Amino acid sequence: VDGGWDICHDAQFRPKSPCTVYSIGISWDFSFDEDMERTYGCDVFSFDPSMNTDDFQRSKHIKFYNVGLGDKVTEIEVKGSKWKIKNLKTIMTELGHTNKRIDVLKIDIEGHERQSLPEIIESGALKNVVQLCMETHSYFDLGAMRKLHELGFRVFWAHQNPWAPMYTDDETLSYGMEVYFVNTNFIN
Repeated sequence: VDGGWDICHDAQFRPKSPCTVYSIGISWDFSFDEDMERTYGCDVFSFDPSMNTDDFQRSKHIKFYNVGLGDKVTEIEVKGSKWKIKNLKTIMTELGHTNKRIDVLKIDIEGHERQSLPEIIESGALKNVVQLCMETHSYFDLGAMRKLHELGFRVFWAHQNPWAPMYTDDETLSYGMEVYFVNTNFIN
């Protein structure tokens, strides 16, 4: 179902406690975050401005931030609400994670990855990311995918999101793809 995420369990990529996870875009579904805490003992940093709530500590290892991911630091208005938006490098700097291993970076930001991903790549924020799990929507940016490949990221799994169909006259396509990468720079 929508919200399920796959993690590579190969020894060189598997999260090992103490581990750090960023879960960006959750819409009140903490199941991934809770599984990362329970299964691996990771500290999980959850982000989503659409939930319209203040920052809070969900559990011992899960901290929620009322912040969205974008290509710059800004504030936008969505349906009468003000959303704080920050780029990944700024988020990492504010949390003191600039040089910290990020075991899993999960991004599900409903199409805004189109603007965010190129900035994330160019900023160097992925250098310590072991696994990147991302939902893409209605486009496939081959330039960004090539740059991810050049940085050492390889797809280990991809599938259509069955909750995001797009219909044409002749066929049903997926509006959303979930693509999972490992960073080969972490191979021992």
